[in-house]
Amino acid sequence: MYSSKNVAWGSKFLPSYLDTALLAKRELGPYATRFAVKRIEVQNRSGAPCNIGFGGRLPDDQVLWKAGKYVTGAPGTYTDDTADAHSSAAGDFELSTLVNNDGFIVLSQIPFNILSVIVSQAANGAPVWDIEYSKAGGTWTSIGANAQSLPVFATTGEHVAWWEMPLDWAVTEAGHATGITTGYYGIRLRATTAPTITAALATQLIPGVLVQSTENVADNQFAYWEYQGSAEELLPPQCDGLAVAMAGANIPNNQNKVSVLYRLRG
Repeated sequence: MYSSKNVAWGSKFLPSYLDTALLAKRELGPYATRFAVKRIEVQNRSGAPCNIGFGGRLPDDQVLWKAGKYVTGAPGTYTDDTADAHSSAAGDFELSTLVNNDGFIVLSQIPFNILSVIVSQAANGAPVWDIEYSKAGGTWTSIGANAQSLPVFATTGEHVAWWEMPLDWAVTEAGHATGITTGYYGIRLRATTAPTITAALATQLIPGVLVQSTENVADNQFAYWEYQGSAEELLPPQCDGLAVAMAGANIPNNQNKVSVLYRLRG
């Protein structure tokens, strides 16, 4: 038996941790069930082309995913700030400093490919950011052209980093940074050109896993996925909420719409 949901929303990544905004939520606890999507349709009403994807949100679980400050060096230093990354207290997570190549690291027990960052204090100047992923041997490699969306955190509100999952992504080792938690898939975001006067602060980070996406959906057009027969798109069992993402010049827009047919299965 499938359930359906039809909503309009005005964020770049639906949902946030505000459960009133969820498409659907699975209760936390043992991961005995997972979302199975039969059909999903997303309409772009933003006024400009955008990229669209769907998948799941990673829950507020401080063991499943962690985050903290990164200070550049050889190999650099990681300072855990997982509690602040998860909390909704304004401005308690530091995204960078005023020094080039400082930033932050997000660590997850499973690969993920989207990160919503709720910025409460914008960066000044003209910062330039890069996204890197952890590789075997304690090294980092830039995602570069595989980034669907790369924010610079120069305004307040929601920003989304979105990338294609690297094939050679490896879990973290001691060589990735002094103090880093090992055994996690790592994403490092650095301000290669640092902000001036004021660095950005975030209220909350919200990671997720997009299982399907498409690029350059025109205004008033649809991204549509439907699975025939007994086929379904399964989300990772760790995801506790259905998610939709949009990235483009005019996002967010509260006229964007999504319709989904889904169920929970073992």
